[in-house]
Amino acid sequence: MVNKITVGSILLCLILLFLLQRSCEENKDLSSLYAASQDTLSSSRDALGRETVKIAVMEGSYKELKGLKNTQDSTIKKLQELVNKKTVSATIVNSKTSGYISTKAVIMGKDTILLNDTVYVFPEYKSVFTNRWENFDISASKDSIMMNYTLFNEFSIQQRYEKQGVFKPKKLIVEIKNENPHTTTTSMRSFAVVQKKPQRGVIFGVGILTGFFTAYKLLK
Repeated sequence: MVNKITVGSILLCLILLFLLQRSCEENKDLSSLYAASQDTLSSSRDALGRETVKIAVMEGSYKELKGLKNTQDSTIKKLQELVNKKTVSATIVNSKTSGYISTKAVIMGKDTILLNDTVYVFPEYKSVFTNRWENFDISASKDSIMMNYTLFNEFSIQQRYEKQGVFKPKKLIVEIKNENPHTTTTSMRSFAVVQKKPQRGVIFGVGILTGFFTAYKLLK
């Protein structure tokens, strides 16, 4: 009888330890996701003015990302709206481009108007400018201006693990480089689904539980 009570007590303790470990693992995953959501964007430019930005990737499950509450980051909110259960990885980037263009206008034609025996001549102007990053076409007359403007960016996006220092785990980051020197990244967030590996402690605990259940059955 004593042996049965002892085995039962040990089994109960092991089950409680197993559940506690699982709870700690889940809290750790959520803590890691939250920590990544608090990371700030870092940026640098090379000698040609090309910008490189990076930020920590929010690793977790679809459910964990959706469960991230009370965030004031509008980019994270957009990310939560974007992802679904089939998402493997998603990144949102917001940027702005500024520049100054000076070019000559060409008279392409004339608009002639006769009013009260007086002839008025209004020229029509046209200006075109094209380079690797911008393309615009402007037409102007006495009462209207028409402009077609196209902007080009060339991004390279990379996810990689970065060392954090001695005795610290590597951090998954997303890094974006834009070849357009006139563009500035204002905000960026990235999310990746991680496949959780079986914990050795859990496997070991299951093995012990199996062994004690077998011993308990033999003692009956």
